[in-house]
Amino acid sequence: MAEVFPEKELDAVIAAIKAVHGNCAALVLESRSARIVYLSNPEYSVMRRFSPGSLVKPLAAAVLLEHAGELGVRPDETVLCGGCFPPPASAAFTGIDGRIFNLPMDEKTRSRCFRCSLKKGHGRIALSEAIMRSCNVYFLTQASRNPALFYTLFMEFWRLNEPSGALLGDMREPPSRSSAELSAFQAAASAIGEGPAVRVSLLRMTQAYAALFEGTPQLRPYRDSAEAAAAQYPLSIRPAHRKLILTALSRALYEGTLKGLAVKNGRVRLLGGKTGSGTREGGRYATHGWNILHFEYRGGRYVLGVFVERGRGAVEAAELSARLIDAM
Repeated sequence: MAEVFPEKELDAVIAAIKAVHGNCAALVLESRSARIVYLSNPEYSVMRRFSPGSLVKPLAAAVLLEHAGELGVRPDETVLCGGCFPPPASAAFTGIDGRIFNLPMDEKTRSRCFRCSLKKGHGRIALSEAIMRSCNVYFLTQASRNPALFYTLFMEFWRLNEPSGALLGDMREPPSRSSAELSAFQAAASAIGEGPAVRVSLLRMTQAYAALFEGTPQLRPYRDSAEAAAAQYPLSIRPAHRKLILTALSRALYEGTLKGLAVKNGRVRLLGGKTGSGTREGGRYATHGWNILHFEYRGGRYVLGVFVERGRGAVEAAELSARLIDAM
């Protein structure tokens, strides 16, 4: 482990980013076994939960694909994104939503809306492009067709609010808070990782992505090499659906939100990735950054997950990811 992932060098990168952007964390899982080969800052990588932001969109895509008929969506349809999402009656804003989310006035409709990741909008956009370009409007539109059912299916499918089950001594993820009182819009916003509906640790999110990348059940993360990989949560995605999602995550490296990622390490081959900028609790305008990368390195496949408390997924978190990979 120390030879392949030099902890001192990786820890130094974490410390340099922390000095500028505040608390941050990173971990690396061997994606085929969920073995933890590097972990920093246990408080922020294991013991605390945050809104994952756009990091959940590929996971939401799996639910939309696998349950399209129940949710009343067509996987091949496009959605018109004009940069702002005014909710339909099925997911109308409530007074509580106005206190939780940043809901500016749409200049065209003169009604409150939720901003997209691209202010001017993405135009007509399909599911694969919506993953690659991280379109809020696409996912909110589809989840809003039946918000309560989408949220129920999403939680049953991924179980993100449940712990990772990793055996890490005294490090324990806190229990999730009840989300029984979600408004319809809050349930729909789970599809973009915003609001109180989803709170997840970095370890739990990286665990879910490892399963998505490898097409396995969600395996219980572990550190001791004497342990064996063990399934914790089932995961069933049809091959064609998984291929669509993974293709979009691969394209994100070159055409989407990670196209500016500057990795110089010639020993690493990047396979796919996703950014996330989750709203910080108690602040509608400040964000924390997430980044997930799947890569091949010295004959193995790994998932790198990073978190930056005061940052954005495509900027500070992506910088942290690139610097960690170059330090290997």
